[in-house]
Amino acid sequence: MAFEPAYAAPPRVAVGLSWLDLDHTADTLSVTARAEDISDDHFTATIDTNDNPSSRIFSAACSWLEASASEPDIQMGEWEVPIPPPSSSPNNKTPTKILITTQIKFPTRFFPSTSNNNNPNNPNSNKITILPFLKAFTLGTSSPWRLKTYATAISPFKFKLHLETWSDVDLRGATVSWVAFPSSSSSSSSSTSSSSSSSSTGTGIGAGIVGGGIVGGSFATDDVPGLENWGRVEFFGDSSSDPSSPDGNGSSWNGNGTEKNGGVLLKEEEKKKKEFHAPPAVMTAISGFDFERGRNLRLRASSSAVTSRGMTWHLDSWLDSGMNTASGVYIAVYCPSDVAEW
Repeated sequence: MAFEPAYAAPPRVAVGLSWLDLDHTADTLSVTARAEDISDDHFTATIDTNDNPSSRIFSAACSWLEASASEPDIQMGEWEVPIPPPSSSPNNKTPTKILITTQIKFPTRFFPSTSNNNNPNNPNSNKITILPFLKAFTLGTSSPWRLKTYATAISPFKFKLHLETWSDVDLRGATVSWVAFPSSSSSSSSSTSSSSSSSSTGTGIGAGIVGGGIVGGSFATDDVPGLENWGRVEFFGDSSSDPSSPDGNGSSWNGNGTEKNGGVLLKEEEKKKKEFHAPPAVMTAISGFDFERGRNLRLRASSSAVTSRGMTWHLDSWLDSGMNTASGVYIAVYCPSDVAEW
């Protein structure tokens, strides 16, 4: 995969799984995504079974976020999850939740350098967003498939990273990727789905670069069954899109050049402050899932209808897969053309 334009030095790359179709008749479900041979102008993206001959991948995809090695406002890393011992509970006992936790310390105090983040009038000044997502996992096929990763206890020095599973899940391995950046501006969402209710939240750098920056958040299917789920996210807090329209193009106008948004009328100049100069590049990745065993694990996290102000997220399964819930993350990045490297 080429970096365009090339970096002055090899960048950092965070990789996450975004599309899965794994064979349930194999002994295990095993998949991993990697960024290898990273240079200043390219890297190699690889997806495989992590040398597990008992697994079969019908199809899979990954997404990634790249950042200059010298960029202080974006940090990233990986966590190879320690696997707990098998549960000794009787088979007929109700499954219990298992939470595996680690503490991640930033190399130095994560004090965002972006001038907008140090504004005392900004309620989110110096807050940090942590977005974890699945890079790899191995699960036995004779038990349910339930995994979910998220972060808590976030400070400028450290945070806690979690992988949630259950006592009846045969978890044999997992790796979590994470990305951290300042939360100078809360984004909002108006979410729905074709078959269920859904939710999403987000935060990000509101004006790290004039007309550019990074925003991100999470989305989920909210425990209501259905194979196709979608919702609309507004990057910088304007819920101007009609949640009943999957393309996000609906809006309400009052005829005098302002747009009504959640009871607030935004003038044109105010709206322009709440958007990128152009549609950003969007990364989506899977952060969790709950599937019934006995049928292929099929899950895709994706985005569509990306504009300078928002996007539509999707969490979809297909054919006979038994999806109960799923969750994902999005990261939207736009760098103006007059910025050489960011």
